[in-house]
Amino acid sequence: MLYIYGEAHFQPESVKFIHAEIERIRPQVLIHELLNDAVLSATDVKIQLSHCDGKDWCDPRVNIDVFRLASRLKIPVFGCDLSQTELDSLRDLSLAKQFARREKRMLEVMRVVPNSRFARVVCVVGDIHLRSKSSKELGDASCIVKAINNRSLKADVVRCREEWREAE
Repeated sequence: MLYIYGEAHFQPESVKFIHAEIERIRPQVLIHELLNDAVLSATDVKIQLSHCDGKDWCDPRVNIDVFRLASRLKIPVFGCDLSQTELDSLRDLSLAKQFARREKRMLEVMRVVPNSRFARVVCVVGDIHLRSKSSKELGDASCIVKAINNRSLKADVVRCREEWREAE
């Protein structure tokens, strides 16, 4: 079972709601955009958390809450975004092309991880990545939403802000 949540990153009420949902669901693995391309066992999550200084995967300015949550649940984590090097290489592209590349990666991870050895998976991405409408700035509707709508991605729950509600 794959649960996808669209988070308003760094908005305390959004993060708190989604973390409570994750604790309720008790997934076997957590996929999260804010982890870039990390793949860490539950043990590695604890190690990262013990020296969270921004020099490795754990960054207190960005994702320490994700590491704390995964540590409490004793679960591995997968990043579903591009590596920092890959993100840096996209800087000269339009925002629409950047989003298309990133969302393609997110969708790939969402398709692979639940079909491996994990039956109950939660994925958290920025809610903008679950948009169902095209825009001049961001380009086409998200390939993630398209995959959900055409049923090539089986996701049981999608939560997002009201303005992206069509993704639900």
